Amino acid sequence: MNALLDWETMSIEEKQAAKSISEHSPLSFMRVWFQLNQGMKMLCNWHHRYMDHTALRVLSGELKNVVFNMPPGGTKTEYWSIHLPAYAMTVRDRTRTLNVSYSNSLVVENSGRIRSIVSSPEYQELWPVSMGKADVENWSLIDGKGRTRHQLFSRSTGGQITGCRGGYISKEFTGFINLDDPEKADSAFSATMRAKAQRIVTNTLRSRRASPDTPVICTQQRLHTDDVSGFLLKGGMGLDFAHIKVPALVTREYIASLPPEIREHAERDVFSGPSVVRGGVEYWSYWPAKESVYDLMALWDKDAYTMVSQYQQEPVALTGGMIDPDWLKTYEQLPFLVWRGVYVDTAQKTGEQHDFSVFAHCGLGVDGNLYIIEIVRGKWDAGDLESEALRVWERWKPWDQFRPAALRYMRVEDKSSGTGLIQTISKKGSIQIEPQPRGPAANKVTRCMDAVPWFKSGRVFVPAIYDEQGKPITHVKDHRGQDLCTTDWVTTFLTEAAAFTADDSHDHDDQVDTIFDAVADMLINDTSSFFSGGWIS
Repeated sequence: MNALLDWETMSIEEKQAAKSISEHSPLSFMRVWFQLNQGMKMLCNWHHRYMDHTALRVLSGELKNVVFNMPPGGTKTEYWSIHLPAYAMTVRDRTRTLNVSYSNSLVVENSGRIRSIVSSPEYQELWPVSMGKADVENWSLIDGKGRTRHQLFSRSTGGQITGCRGGYISKEFTGFINLDDPEKADSAFSATMRAKAQRIVTNTLRSRRASPDTPVICTQQRLHTDDVSGFLLKGGMGLDFAHIKVPALVTREYIASLPPEIREHAERDVFSGPSVVRGGVEYWSYWPAKESVYDLMALWDKDAYTMVSQYQQEPVALTGGMIDPDWLKTYEQLPFLVWRGVYVDTAQKTGEQHDFSVFAHCGLGVDGNLYIIEIVRGKWDAGDLESEALRVWERWKPWDQFRPAALRYMRVEDKSSGTGLIQTISKKGSIQIEPQPRGPAANKVTRCMDAVPWFKSGRVFVPAIYDEQGKPITHVKDHRGQDLCTTDWVTTFLTEAAAFTADDSHDHDDQVDTIFDAVADMLINDTSSFFSGGWIS
């Protein structure tokens, strides 16, 4: 049946059929109630069946604790945090579930979604039940005698988790602890944040199991080798975990490794889409109907670390050792700025394996700190490089006329294509452009060592990509709160900073190189300290 389910026009027999289908499995429940509750059909892919296969093994007791890693946008929250708890409430006599995520707004929204399902007229017609406690962070369903039958706790990892539990003392499945992205994506660059998440898992969540038989399920996009998933898989919680991975780019070998009952669906869904060969390996998108293999390959080219970790579920260690991203402070809104500059690192060649050319827009705050506003990175030939320089200059030059912060100049490394860029633009006189002063011994490692004390002392700021509540921040804002640009470049920059090595074994250093220049210009050699003493309010 292609039409959407319309409860008002369904016959008694059709409603009973919907009930039977809903009770068959969590995925069947999700496909029915996503339609009835959201007014649209769910786009089902093979990986949903893999989630369902795993959840049914947990419900039966075959599996206990599971780490399920999959790409962002794969509807893991829809399945694990919304419809699985609702399904358990439907088919089990008694459940208690603890939903946990880094984001308080997410767990609150999930709680509301589950409650809207079980309190809906459609659900009540099939499984009559009464609401007991109705607080969004702790609500329950009661039977005709007023006894609690089902309870849902919703907590953020930054909130109060004590006082609530998952499951009951029973050998049977009576609920679970669900960790849905228990840490923010930017924790990949912060040892402090990762250690905090690990302490919460060990010191708090472990004791929230009502019994040793209460399952713990962690669903997460991988962030780092030592993220919560990695910590659990290494035995950090003192429990054994089964590990299941769904990468965004799949191969024939991966498909062949799937359980037989999943493999047939995967072959049908995956091989219906186009493939791309890279390094002699043929790749397909895991979900061709939603994620283009070409877009995934473009992400791989743009941000390899994000691709291999968050999308492929195979994080690599960031072991540069020179720069700790924890040193870089973050801002949600720029302060008043004194002046601004553009710092440019140009590639020697434009081939696929060569470095990028980079334009970094930075400002000196009235507090005397350096603020990285935006970084633009790409691979351009000489003509396109000149066009890009003119484009970013024109885009970045305007500022608040009442609190001006002049864009003083564009400083370019005076070698390779940078020399040509300086000469060409200087002749046209359209931009104040000049060579970046560097001493004869100022190699990248030396300039990094010069910049490190300023990083360590908290004098360099990058845009925040999450607020204190865990909500993503998508745009950089000026001192007036107006959007300047997106923050989609920040993760790539932090990855590069964390990977920077003294022996030049890292893949790229073009972005951090421009920031070394900005630190030298704005902090080390700055002569405008009179105007940056914080006296402007």
